[in-house]
Amino acid sequence: MAASSFAPGEGLHCVDLVGKHIHEGVAALRRRGLDVGFRRAGLTQYDPNADGTPEPPDSWYLADVLPRDSRSVVLIASPTPPVPLSRQHNEADYLAGCR
Repeated sequence: MAASSFAPGEGLHCVDLVGKHIHEGVAALRRRGLDVGFRRAGLTQYDPNADGTPEPPDSWYLADVLPRDSRSVVLIASPTPPVPLSRQHNEADYLAGCR
């Protein structure tokens, strides 16, 4: 699986989008000039070149964003609030450089 776009050293590190509703995340990513595809959280396989799934309902949550290429990302959507990424990783390492 591709590394999270929020991981240290990645383009969205320190950007607070995980756990936001889909429409907030999509708007923020598009303002950054990124094309956005979608995947449902919990899929066992990830194909970064797949067409993706339809845009999920606005009531869903942004669980992660994976880079597809330099101008597009795949938004991982969840019908329930996700565990914050800082809790999925060593929080001190994950949040290094964020203020």
